[in-house]
Amino acid sequence: MASRSDLTAVRNTAMTPLRPKDKEHFSIRMSPYKFAERAYAVVEFYAKCDAVEQIQLLWDLDDYTDQENKEVEEVMGKIGNGKVVLDKRRGTTLHDKFDLKVAPPTYGMLMVEDEIVFACDALKMGFYRWTRHPERLVGYEPRLHKENAFQWEYASYTDAMSANRYSMVRLSSTFIHVDYLKLYINYLPRSMYDAIVDSKKCEGIAMSLFVSALTGGRPPLLVDYWATQSRVVLYSPNGSRSDTRRVTLHSCVDTFATELDLRYKHMKIQDARLFHGIFSFGVKVKEDVEEGDNIIPEMSEEEKKVRKRVSRLNSNNVLDKVGWIKKDLKAFMTKRGLVEDTDPWKKKYGISKSRSKSKSD
Repeated sequence: MASRSDLTAVRNTAMTPLRPKDKEHFSIRMSPYKFAERAYAVVEFYAKCDAVEQIQLLWDLDDYTDQENKEVEEVMGKIGNGKVVLDKRRGTTLHDKFDLKVAPPTYGMLMVEDEIVFACDALKMGFYRWTRHPERLVGYEPRLHKENAFQWEYASYTDAMSANRYSMVRLSSTFIHVDYLKLYINYLPRSMYDAIVDSKKCEGIAMSLFVSALTGGRPPLLVDYWATQSRVVLYSPNGSRSDTRRVTLHSCVDTFATELDLRYKHMKIQDARLFHGIFSFGVKVKEDVEEGDNIIPEMSEEEKKVRKRVSRLNSNNVLDKVGWIKKDLKAFMTKRGLVEDTDPWKKKYGISKSRSKSKSD
């Protein structure tokens, strides 16, 4: 771990240049949460995405039964399409998701958890944007910091959308250069490292602010708005790991901003307008348009194909069309009983229609 003076030495560090293969394929670093069946389903779905080169599955043996720990390698062999690397550990901390024991075959890494899953075309669009800006994070779920007089605070997705501003991203659906994972492990201030271990929270806030601190306070980039809406939220009998006390998140933003020198004029963290249009979300880059088809020379043929498939989206039909884009994903997860309030889910978990209706009320 580093001191603040050490961090100064690595500001504006140049990322390792991308190779041709890094512009065609990416790796996934997945941190599942205590529900093996859901983790299997997400791995199986992502393994079918042709842009995915490797899936690193961080598997905490303490979170699963002895039987699940015995069978996970066999299951991955059957469903992983030859792409899965198991990273088995015990007693993991939140920092372990950034601590790679096996070097991935690509410099682009998509950090994911298994509560939320995105359609393959949506992943591709985020990836292609990242390849043109590999020094930035490219995320799907915006967040915001609020600068109050007594304490800076954390603002959720809903808060960010309401303010139409953002400055951070939720890391569990974000593209990142693997060099940042190494820099985080080696240069994150020790006080921040210890606070995350103690609270078991805030590693995503830390990484988002850490990258901003290394890039002049700039906020992350975001994928097209339509792509952020192509997600499916999955069920877990264990509840969601995202449940936390807001006061903890406020404290993390306030403390980390100070530790990373993001409060001060020369390096202050920047926020940006959030919604411009369904093809322009967050900080604008040259390929952004508010609606329609926009092709630039740097785009690969595969990216042009994806853009053509979604070019008919507009502000009037986006919700219906996005439903079509993620229909295969939703059908895949529904069949496995992982989408709440569907008949397979009710049948699998013995939930009556009346109880389901009461919950939704």
